[in-house]
Amino acid sequence: LFDGHFDTKIGPKVESESYRRIAASIGCATNNILFLTDVPREASAAEEADTHVAVVTRPGNAGLTDDEKSYYSLISSFTELFLPSST
Repeated sequence: LFDGHFDTKIGPKVESESYRRIAASIGCATNNILFLTDVPREASAAEEADTHVAVVTRPGNAGLTDDEKSYYSLISSFTELFLPSST
């Protein structure tokens, strides 16, 4: 379920091209990737690259706007993630 570790050498996480590079480096289509972040600008860039996105809410994170809260899937735990069946 997890593949690779990517730092800023792949590109800034606020640029959609970075997510396309990540997908290419792991040999996966962008629409088969779920990107988790606590930064709305990163979520927006990942979504522009056609990845699935969930915004992680944690104590101490910057607050989200009402629009961001209603637009993005929000999670606070991995137990809230649901993966499609592979059947």
